[in-house]
Amino acid sequence: MGMIVRRLMWALLALSLPISTLLAQQSPPDPPPADQPRDISTVDPAPLGGAIAVDIPEESNIDQSQFEIPELDGARQAIGSQLVDGQLPRPLADYSVRLPELTQRITLFRNGLVAIRISARDGVLAKKIILPEDALTNYQKELTTASLTDVQQQFLTVPIKGSLATLRVYEGNGSWVERKFDPTVMLPASLARQRTIMEDLLRAVAQDREVSSSVAGYQPSVGDQLVSSDRKVYEVTRLMQSGAMVELRCLSEPTRIFVASKDLHNLFIGSRRTAPNKE
Repeated sequence: MGMIVRRLMWALLALSLPISTLLAQQSPPDPPPADQPRDISTVDPAPLGGAIAVDIPEESNIDQSQFEIPELDGARQAIGSQLVDGQLPRPLADYSVRLPELTQRITLFRNGLVAIRISARDGVLAKKIILPEDALTNYQKELTTASLTDVQQQFLTVPIKGSLATLRVYEGNGSWVERKFDPTVMLPASLARQRTIMEDLLRAVAQDREVSSSVAGYQPSVGDQLVSSDRKVYEVTRLMQSGAMVELRCLSEPTRIFVASKDLHNLFIGSRRTAPNKE
């Protein structure tokens, strides 16, 4: 992502756009066995203008420990579509922020699926993961409609235009409690805590480059096409060292690169399923 996204992420990490492509089933599918190779069909198509992750600042005066990602301990990949028999998930909480040049949204579902989408002028970040059961239980304890009900909407500042944040927490029966507020002002303690929980989880998924990437763990084959972080399409042309190394050819310019298979997720956003016409 460009400088605009990075600056705004650190100023306020937190979309009113749908995340329908990231919706989950009621029980996420079991992960593929560790010894079972995953082919290109399990790699999500790269979103238009997509990015791998939000960069962590490298300035020497920044405490890097604040960017550790304990929220993702034990999380696993959400490989492929999470819909089963057309069933939509039951959400637990949804948090979105609209800023002048950036929109962000995170939805946490009751089955452990987490879906985020961040949109800015220079790119889109769309990712999903599945939380472990113990972490999900902790989120269910903290994100409750009772705590949100204690905060009266009439006492919150809601901007007429400009930046706007929305936090919605759901009951198991589908009903919800929602609060809208100015994301730049101080909030009552119970609302501030729930917002912080959702912001921290959003930051964690946005910064992650492994469990939230469907490219991680994928086993390449000759002919596969991948989209790089600079939005160029590369085709796998050769496997070396029993598949440990990959040669890829850029389809838009005369460039070839050599990458360790285990590092592909650091360079590529997703797959390109349909090869371009060659005339």
